[in-house]
Amino acid sequence: TAQIGCLPPELLLAVFAHVPLAERHRRLALVCRQWGELVHSPALLDSLEVSIGPARLLPRLRSFVEWLARRAVGHVRQLRLHIAAAEDLADGDWTEDESQEITASIAAAVTLLAGSLRQLSLSTHKLPLLPLGSWMVPLGRLANLEMTCQRDIGNVTVSAPLPFLTGLRSLRLHAPSGKVLVQPGAMLPPMLTSLWMRSFIAEAPQPVGALSCLRDLTIVGTSSTHSLGVLAALHSTLTALNLTVLEDIPDCLERLTELRSLTIDDYEGKLAEPDDQVLERALPQLRHLTAVYLFSGGLPDSPAALSSLQHLDTVCWSGWDNEPKQLPGGPWLGRLRRLAVSCWFLSDADSLATLSGAQHLEHLGVHGSFDEDGPRHASRQKARRSAEVAGILAWAQGHASLRQLALRQLQPRMARLAAAARRSRPELCIREAKDVFEAVCGYQCQETVYSDDDEA
Repeated sequence: TAQIGCLPPELLLAVFAHVPLAERHRRLALVCRQWGELVHSPALLDSLEVSIGPARLLPRLRSFVEWLARRAVGHVRQLRLHIAAAEDLADGDWTEDESQEITASIAAAVTLLAGSLRQLSLSTHKLPLLPLGSWMVPLGRLANLEMTCQRDIGNVTVSAPLPFLTGLRSLRLHAPSGKVLVQPGAMLPPMLTSLWMRSFIAEAPQPVGALSCLRDLTIVGTSSTHSLGVLAALHSTLTALNLTVLEDIPDCLERLTELRSLTIDDYEGKLAEPDDQVLERALPQLRHLTAVYLFSGGLPDSPAALSSLQHLDTVCWSGWDNEPKQLPGGPWLGRLRRLAVSCWFLSDADSLATLSGAQHLEHLGVHGSFDEDGPRHASRQKARRSAEVAGILAWAQGHASLRQLALRQLQPRMARLAAAARRSRPELCIREAKDVFEAVCGYQCQETVYSDDDEA
C-alpha cells in the first residue's frame, strides 16, 4: 500500500508547499529527520506568508527574526508579513521601548532578506506602520512593494527620498482609516510604472519629477482638484488612470492623451454638472482609449462622448438617471467586445438596432432590473418592461458574435424566456448576475474603509 512516506522528496515538497509555514515547522518537522530537512528546503522558502500576533506578539516577532537569520537568508523572493496587536489595545498600552522594538524587528526581518527579496507585502493591524525611508536602503532589488496600515487614523508615510529603490516597479500604499502622505522633500522611487494609493484621504504625490516612467495610477479616496493637478505632468506617459471617490474631475484630463484605460468611480455621488462638462470635453481627445469604466450619477447621461473613439474594446457606463436613453452609434462600436450599460440604454428597438453595429461584441451586461420594483408597478408598465427584456433576449439570439448576456435580475417569466433562448442557441450563455460590471468586464469597485467596524 502506497503511503505518504513512500513519496519521493520532490512530491513531498509539492505537498508541503500547501501547508502553512507555522504548521510545517511546528508539526511536519517533528515527524522524522527527512521531513525536518525538507521543511527547511530552499524550495519551500521562495514564498512566505506569515501572520504574527496578537497573542505573544513581541516574543513571536523576536523568534521569527531569529529564524529568518538562521534559515531563510538568501532564499526568500516573496514575503507577506502581517503584524497584529490585540483589538482592545490602545496606542498608549505600548511602552516607548516596546514600540521601538516592534518597528526595529519589522525592519530587521525585511532587511535580512534584502539580497533575494523581490516582492514585499507588509501590513499592520492596530499598530503604526514604518514610514518608507532610509531603513529600506538595502532593498534596491525589490520590484513590488505593498504597505498597509489598518489602524484608527493610521497613515502610510513616505518620509524621505527613495532613489535607492531602483528596481521598484509597483507600489501599493493602503491606509483605509487615515492618509497616504508623501512628506515635503520626499520622492517616490524613480522607476515606478504602477502606483496605487487607497486611503480615507488620498493626495497625489508631489513633486512628480521622479515619476517619469509611471504608466498606471490609481487613487482611491477623497482627492481635490488641486492635488490631482499633478497629473498634467504625466500627460506623455500615463496609460491607465483610476480615480475613485474624487471631489472633482481634473481639468487636465483632456491632456492625458496617451491613456488606454480610464476609470472614474463616483460611488459617493460627489461629482456634478461642471464635471460632466469636463468629461464630455476630454473623452473625444483620448483617442487611444481601449477601456472606459464610468460610474456616477452626476456625469454624462449618455456615452455619446465616446462615439468618435475607434479603439474601444471595453465600456462600462452606469448612471443613476432611470429614464430611457438612446444608445449612440458611431465608430466606438467597431471594435467593441465587452459592454455593460444600464437597461435604459436598450429599452427600444432603435437602440438595439444601433447595437447591432457592434459586430465583434462578445459580452453584454444589462444593469438594473426592469421588474425589480414588482407589485408597485401598474400591470401595463410591468408588461411593457417584460417586453423590453424579451426584446433584448431576442436580439441576443440573433447577434452572431455574442457569447455571454448577463442580466441584473430575471423574474420568473423572463427566466423562462432566457431558458428558451439557451435551448435555441446553446453557445450563448445567458445568466443572472448581481454585478454585471464584474461579470462582463471584470471591474470591481475599490471602496474606501472608514472604520474598523467596516473593515471587519
